[in-house]
Formats: sequence, structure tokens, C-alpha cells
Amino acid sequence: MELDGAGLTCARVHEAAYGGARVAIASLDRARAAWATAQELTGPVYGRSTGVGANRDVLLEGGGLDLLRSHACGAGPRVDPGRARAMLVVRLNQLLAGGSGVGPGVCEALAYAVNHGFTPPLRTYGAIGTGDLTALSTAALCLLGELPWDSAEPMETEPPHYPLASSDALPFISSGAATPADAAIAVHRLGTLMEAAIGVAAMSFAAVDASAEPLAALVQEARPHPGQAAVAAALRGLVSHEPSTRVQDPYGFRAFAQVHGAAVDALGRAVTAIETDLNAAAENPLFAGSLAWHNGNFHSAPDAPAPDRPLTADLEESRRALTGA
Repeated sequence: MELDGAGLTCARVHEAAYGGARVAIASLDRARAAWATAQELTGPVYGRSTGVGANRDVLLEGGGLDLLRSHACGAGPRVDPGRARAMLVVRLNQLLAGGSGVGPGVCEALAYAVNHGFTPPLRTYGAIGTGDLTALSTAALCLLGELPWDSAEPMETEPPHYPLASSDALPFISSGAATPADAAIAVHRLGTLMEAAIGVAAMSFAAVDASAEPLAALVQEARPHPGQAAVAAALRGLVSHEPSTRVQDPYGFRAFAQVHGAAVDALGRAVTAIETDLNAAAENPLFAGSLAWHNGNFHSAPDAPAPDRPLTADLEESRRALTGA
């Protein structure tokens, strides 16, 4: 799987996490360009030449590694290795998009970790701030050799190591990578279930000899929601078109395309939001155009509602429509 900072999808994240896919770096050019910009700046830059948070106006030298140690404070059960590997893939792809200012060699170290089965020991709970600072700090300490990597197999190869500079610390962790990785896995699996639900609906149509009349293209054109039309078209290819003796069927059969179609549309919006962040330069500060741009791109607000209640509510309504529960 080639990563270039632009083409990562939810399906590819899932494949890298659980399908054993190896990753390759297409180009380090954009990562190198951001790193070069960061090296040339002489004024105060948040977290690079200053403290963080309340200490943002305090000029510091060499405090970045302590930032990693203070923020690697996860607690609770371990996150499964697939989710940790997905986070590494997402962070690697984001770094390749350019903008972080992190030394480009870290990209090669992350690719090595993914390809040789090394994952950071992430915990379920713990976050400081609005990005994925705790999880990424843990990964950074593994790169430094201060925390041991987890490995699914006996360690036949050397664990990955990268001597992060103090100036690399905040840029490496000031991002959302675990959140979009988890969201990508969730929506990919949800999409698989939603496709299967159409087949279940077709069997339900066959079991009661339901009419295909509600699925007609003309009906969908009268109310042109994309998801509704797609679900109806898929069902038309699976059900019988023999005339029914009933005037109309129960509600669940007549409205399945409308209800499940709404869930399909919601899933599409979720995928769009999440895949935007999989390929985003989401760091603060952002190094671009010969300057450091202080910003809030690390915030996960666009991802959080995308796979949340609106989608799950639509799926529950689909279930109710077919079962009458």
C-alpha cells in the first residue's frame, strides 16, 4: 500500500490495521519541505522555541522531550494492536502531506514499525487537550526507545528507533491521528454491514412475496435522495418483479429504501469527513509558505458527529422497519 499524503481511504486504513497490508512511502518531498521551512524560522514558534499552554510566551530550549513524557499518561485496558497500527498509518500519511516540520526520517521509522508488526502500547483512556496527544506521545516515546514497542511476534528484527529532536516533539503529537483512525475502522465495518442489510431485506421481500412497486425508478425520481435511489436500485436487482395481488405491503417494505437510504447518505457524509482528515496536515503550528501558521486544525470536531447518533439512529430505524420491533 503506497502512502502519499493524499489517497488514504477508510478501507485502506482497515486493510493496514487488520489485513496485513504493508506500506510504502511514495515521496518525502512535502515532509522535507515543511522540515526545511521549520529549520529556517528564527522567531518564536509555539512548542518549538516556546513552552506550551500557559507557557506559550516563555522562550525555551530543549523542553520538547519532557512534553512527550508528561503527556504519555494513558490508563485503562490496552487498545488492540490493529487500532494502534491504524493510528501509525494515519499519522504517517498526515506527515507525508507536509506541514508538520518533523524530521522526515520519522516517516521511515513509522513505516518500518507498521511493516514489521510493532505497535505502541496505547491505553483506552487519557487525553490532554483536543488532539490525540496522549496516544501520539506514547508512540513518540517508543520511537525514542524510552518505552518498549509491542510486537505480535517474537522480535526477530530490531524495534524501530528515531532520535526525535526536542523541536519534533510538539509537531509529532499536535494532531488527531487515533481519532480518525478509529473512525475509519468503524465506518468501513459499518459500510460492510449496511451492504449486507440490503441482501437481508431482499430475502425478507422474497419471504413474504412483497411487491417491488415501491422500488421503481419512477418512485425514486420523485424524491431524489441519492442513498434512497441507490438502495432501491440494489433491491430491484435482487427481488422478483411479479405483480402482487395486494394493494400495498406493510410499511417496512414500502419505506425500506427511504429509511436505509438515509443511513447510506449519512455514512457517505461520515466517510467524506473522516477521509479528509486521514489526508490532512492537521498540525499546530503548520509550516507552509516559509512561515509557521498557528491554528486549530488538530481539533476532531468534524469527525466526532460524523459516525455518531444520526447514523446509528437511521440504522435502528431500518431494523425497526423490517422487523416491526
